[in-house]
Amino acid sequence: MMGNLHQEAVDHLQTIRGLMERATLYRAISGPAALFGGAFAVLVAACFRRVGRSAGEGDLSSGASFVIIWLAVLAVASLINLFLLCRRPERPGEGFWSRGMQAALQALWPALVGTGVLGVMIALGKEGESRLPLVAVLWMLGYGLALLSTSSFAPFSLRILGYSFVAASLVSAMAILHFSWLQDFEPAVSASLLMGATFGLFHLFYGAIVVLSRESRTQPQTSP
Repeated sequence: MMGNLHQEAVDHLQTIRGLMERATLYRAISGPAALFGGAFAVLVAACFRRVGRSAGEGDLSSGASFVIIWLAVLAVASLINLFLLCRRPERPGEGFWSRGMQAALQALWPALVGTGVLGVMIALGKEGESRLPLVAVLWMLGYGLALLSTSSFAPFSLRILGYSFVAASLVSAMAILHFSWLQDFEPAVSASLLMGATFGLFHLFYGAIVVLSRESRTQPQTSP
């Protein structure tokens, strides 16, 4: 009897912990921050396209410039996301650096850091400029795999976002390898268009879903 009660209590605690971790991971990417980051990525990609069309070969076409600009986009979006999350009121007894957030980051960082560093090394290496589209594909794949690494406690929206990035990376790699018309663009332009189409548009769509769903939950329910 006591053993059954103990096991039932353990099961309840595990369920509560799983729900808290899911809620923590759900707020790991703020909806407004996703909207800002997505719009920022689209704007940067458009600037690359405009400069590439008007100037052809230029400073922005180098691997170093590509890495610096897109890492700056990541830094700005991450800082805004952190600022918005820190301003959000916490649940009682749950700080920002909770066990759920720690578990989420532990699951995310291997794929993010691994593919991120590898992409930087390729971009800065020999003939890195010509391989920038594949660098973008690698970053897309790493981000998608990082999100999917949290699938055991991630909400449905983040899992869909992860699958979308993985699928987009595979489709983009096939397009780069098999469609010669893509070679008409400068490599930095092609890579930036891929970044804008995924990190930009995908996050805009995700952020809109998060913001709209939150507003629908906070609206008072009227009885018929």
